[in-house]
Amino acid sequence: NEHAFRFLLPSTLMLEAALLGIAAAPFGAIAQLSRVYLATAPLVMIAATLSYGLPSLDGVYRDLDPYYGAATTPPQLATRELLESGCTHVAGDYWKVWPAAFRANLALYDRGEPRVVWGVSERSGPTHRYWSAIPRDRMRVAVAAGGDPKADVFLNHYRLAPLVLTEKRDSLWLLRPAELARPAAISRAKHRLQGS
Repeated sequence: NEHAFRFLLPSTLMLEAALLGIAAAPFGAIAQLSRVYLATAPLVMIAATLSYGLPSLDGVYRDLDPYYGAATTPPQLATRELLESGCTHVAGDYWKVWPAAFRANLALYDRGEPRVVWGVSERSGPTHRYWSAIPRDRMRVAVAAGGDPKADVFLNHYRLAPLVLTEKRDSLWLLRPAELARPAAISRAKHRLQGS
């Protein structure tokens, strides 16, 4: 985990809870905390409902809106564009690839479509046997608009390269296998790259 602090947080919270439990135990017998808990638990639930509303799947879908993306900071790969372009893979930085793949697959599931958008990034090794079986003539790889240096690393590592830019969209660039891309499309893509 490269000593990332976020992986220590759950252990710290467990330690805090354990210490609070030990500290509160002697007072439990004296103050009969179980009665206090029973009296205050409904108040906590009422406060949570007033603050956040009733629990619902609508709230989850709003938070995971499958069409969210391009207007966020930092920009994300827009699900609408991933689906419209027929992407089979999303490659690049972990924190861009996996939210994009999740939202795209959620939208595909909701539509009842059997296809999958595969992530190619850190932790994509376990699914390699599935997404590497996609024929090269069907392969459409999305990377974040403007390019993503990490995408090159993973595309080369998993031997998906060489790929060429065939289309630019607001939130993503579409790559296709070099041997399949039409020369005119490659020429236009190079011209657009140089013009940006």
